Amino acid sequence: MFALIADAVWLSHRKARDDMATAEFHHGALCESYEEQANAQGFTFGDKAEWIEKVGYGLICAHIHGCITDSEYDKILHRFQTKILIKNIEPQESEEV
Repeated sequence: MFALIADAVWLSHRKARDDMATAEFHHGALCESYEEQANAQGFTFGDKAEWIEKVGYGLICAHIHGCITDSEYDKILHRFQTKILIKNIEPQESEEV
């Protein structure tokens, strides 16, 4: 299991640094889906959740089967987190009763 901590923007990428929250994602074949991890932290990927899961699965498989080295995997996960996870994460809408 591999974990990176990402800065997730609350409402928009243009907000001040004070409006940002932290989200942590674990990467690995036995980890929960990225959407489940995001939901547990109050975030969602919305309609991109399935696509994100497929991309993440492909990265994990490439690493497990030796197509990429450990150092390449670390760099790729960092890019995956910054270019895909952070760009597509949104706060979950609270359900008010």
